[in-house]
Amino acid sequence: MGMAALEDALARAQAGDREAFRELYLAHHAALFRYATGELGAAEEAREVVQETFVRAWEALARFRGESTLLHWLFRIARNLIIDRARARKRRRETSLDAPLGESDTTLGDRLASGKPGPERAAERDEEVTRFRAALAALPADQRAVFVLREWEGLPYDAIAVRLELNPGTVRSRLSRAREALLATMEGGPS
Repeated sequence: MGMAALEDALARAQAGDREAFRELYLAHHAALFRYATGELGAAEEAREVVQETFVRAWEALARFRGESTLLHWLFRIARNLIIDRARARKRRRETSLDAPLGESDTTLGDRLASGKPGPERAAERDEEVTRFRAALAALPADQRAVFVLREWEGLPYDAIAVRLELNPGTVRSRLSRAREALLATMEGGPS
């Protein structure tokens, strides 16, 4: 579908023409599905996001002012839905401490968990949690933001890149540096 045909379909859809909106759907759903699948990793979940994206787009289409392309607007809706899903998953599950820190297999959960019961272990754990919080606060803001979005909010690398307006490779390198600094601090080395 050419640009002029897309613009015509958009104008008709904004006037309430469902068939014109179907044309827009057919023109853009594949790109949105590829994006959502890349972000979510699951085709079924990606289909749900694409469907919800178009439902929301239909509901708000009359307010679309054309300050960006329709496809860009649809991507923003999909991105927000993906972020909302990540937040909902985070609320439904306990924060996972199973992600490896740095290049080793050591996880924060390993560092905080111990077989020793009782108040002595609780005091040690509290001290480690305090050290971790201090180490996290000491990270440069750019590394801390990436770490929190990835490890606590569970966002995929691409979603973090979009949210922070970064290259996905930059997200990965900042996350790696943050993990290394945190692990070094937790092991008592320099940060």
